[in-house]
Amino acid sequence: MFTKKSKSTEAHMRELKIIDKETNKAFQIFNFEHIETPTGNVMTIIYDNITIGKGNDFLISNQIGRVVGYLNVNFNIKNKQFVLNPEPVAEGL
Repeated sequence: MFTKKSKSTEAHMRELKIIDKETNKAFQIFNFEHIETPTGNVMTIIYDNITIGKGNDFLISNQIGRVVGYLNVNFNIKNKQFVLNPEPVAEGL
């Protein structure tokens, strides 16, 4: 879900819902309100703000650093849940 704060010129991702394809229900929801830098507004197309990695891991674009940054999301096999690292990784400092 994207939102635009008052007096802001850009929209950013407020939350990300991971949907179970079989049930079409939200499996897990990440809320980005507590992350200081805007998330999910780096790429033009909304779906380009998520980059799939190895296995079930993925990256979410984040507006930190001179060029771009990202948030890491890893899948915990034991708990069968995704885990968001809330500290953005900056590229191009």
